[in-house]
Amino acid sequence: MQIKKEMLLVAAGALLVGGLFGYVVGDKSDRWDGMHDKWGWRMESRDAQSGMHGAMGGMMMGLSGKTGDELDEAFLEGMIVHHQGAIEMSKVLIAGTKRSELQKLGNDIIAAQTKEIEMMQQWHTSWFAQ
Repeated sequence: MQIKKEMLLVAAGALLVGGLFGYVVGDKSDRWDGMHDKWGWRMESRDAQSGMHGAMGGMMMGLSGKTGDELDEAFLEGMIVHHQGAIEMSKVLIAGTKRSELQKLGNDIIAAQTKEIEMMQQWHTSWFAQ
């Protein structure tokens, strides 16, 4: 059951903010609109990206080619956005579901990821404040 819950969280969060992650931390000159991905598939628009593959591709694009501090900072920035998306999704779930199991899951996500966001923000400030 724990694995299914983790897979659901990863899938939901990736679908919500995967493209945003790539946009926020990615190379601003390398957009997918009207371009080809690394396999040669033409990407007409972000709307054409669907499912887990597209979302995860967007997330990974933001880390591609980065190393050291640049990788660390991009990862933290992207994961903060990713976690914020999961929190927002959980709020919608809690407000709309009648299932106590999903209400508990939503509350657990909010509690856990809020703590992780705070931790990542502290690291980001400590390591990369300018």
